[in-house]
Formats: sequence, structure tokens, C-alpha cells
Amino acid sequence: MSTPVKTASPPKTRSSASREVLLDRILELKRDNARLRRNIDLHTDKNDMSLRYIRPTKYDGVLYFEDYYAQFVTVAAHHGWDDTTKGIVLLSHLEGKALSVAGACNTFAEMVEALSDACGREKGDAAALKLRSRCQKQGGSLEGLSRDIDGLVRRAYYSADARTSSKITIDAFINAIDDSTVRCKLRDSFPSSIEEALRKAKSYTINLEVEAQTHKHKPVVNVVCNTDPRIEHLEQQVAALSDQIKQMIQNRPPVRSHHCHQMK
Repeated sequence: MSTPVKTASPPKTRSSASREVLLDRILELKRDNARLRRNIDLHTDKNDMSLRYIRPTKYDGVLYFEDYYAQFVTVAAHHGWDDTTKGIVLLSHLEGKALSVAGACNTFAEMVEALSDACGREKGDAAALKLRSRCQKQGGSLEGLSRDIDGLVRRAYYSADARTSSKITIDAFINAIDDSTVRCKLRDSFPSSIEEALRKAKSYTINLEVEAQTHKHKPVVNVVCNTDPRIEHLEQQVAALSDQIKQMIQNRPPVRSHHCHQMK
């Protein structure tokens, strides 16, 4: 039985080898391209998802409404909100003073007008006047005082830089505090921010209240003088008579003896 003879495959030419290399390179590029497309699609989906949930921040009326409104209309334009939706979203993002101002309005335009009148830049002069007269009310909290002072300074000095605005806020807060002892302690402590000034003011106030309560319960001993006025008057008379007697003794003339006079 004869064994089959293996025929040798013809040697690869340079052109066929180059073709295989090119095919491998094309497959590799296709895989890279597919992977790149998947990454791009995933990144785009994430961006679309994040942009979809962009919402305006809360507004309490401390900052100027013009600044907040610029942000709000940008977000509204991105989402394509109509005026009804704008009104609903705006009202849901108001709090504090701003909510009190716009709560009674019926339309988005009315809310914008009311907030512009109450919290706009044109109120800067009025805020400066109010800042000068603002003081701590009896029973008023230090937190509320610092919050009001901060808002008034922001409106009255909107063009000031952060450092100047902070210095004005701290000085106005200290001057507005009712207790003179707390004011002096705060000035001596040189607070660097309104937050630090508020924290120290609360601490000083609590310490003074504790000190007052401690001394309030200490017994007060009254020294009562039981001297009878009549006795005191008699003592004064006796002392005066004693002085008169001493004076008379000192001023009397010398006594001469009659017997001695005859012998002479």
C-alpha cells in the first residue's frame, strides 16, 4: 500500500501577505470604531439625562431678583417651559420672604413683577436706610438679625467686593446688637466673618445669662444701722461740751497765792 504524498502548498507571495495584514488591520479598526461609538452614545445619554434634570435653585429674596431671574429664564428656555409651567416651577422654588411676596400672585408675570419690586436693585437706597436703623428687637434672635443684616448689605452695597461687603456686614451686625457687653466683646474678638460673629455673639449672650442667673440666687446681706438718732445727738453734745471745757482750762489766767503776796 502506497502512502499518499503530501503536496506542499505554494509559498505566499508578498502581495497575499500584505492583503492579510490589511484585512486584520481593517477588522481591528472596525472593532475600535464600534467601541468608540458605544462610548460616545453612552456619554451622550448621560449628558442628556443630566441636562434633563437641570432645575433652578431655591430663592429666598436675599439676593437681587434680577440675578436669580437670569438663571431661571435660562433653565426655562432649555426645557421649553411655557408661562404656566414657569409660574408653577418658580413658585415651587421660592421660600422665606420671596414666597410671601409671590404667594398671592396668579400668573408668572405677576410673580416676576412683585419679586422685582420687593427684591430688585432699585430697592438699594431703601435697604441702605433700613440698614442704618436696624437693631435687635427685644426678644429677637441673633440668627434673624444676622440674616436681615446680610440681606440688607447685599442690596445696599451690591457693587462692593466680597471683602468689603463682609466687613460692612460684620460691623452692622455688631452695632445692631442690643447688649452693650456683647457688642464690646465682639469688637475685641475681631470676627473675620458674619458666621463667626454670630457664633461668638450667641456664646457671649449665653454666658451673660448664666452669670445673671447665678448672681440672682445669691442672698443679699443688708447692713442695718441700729443707732438711735437721739443717742447720737447726745453724744455730739457731750463731745462739744468736752471741747469747751478743755478750751476754758487752757485759756484761764494763772492763780496767785495771797500768802505769797504778803511775804513779798
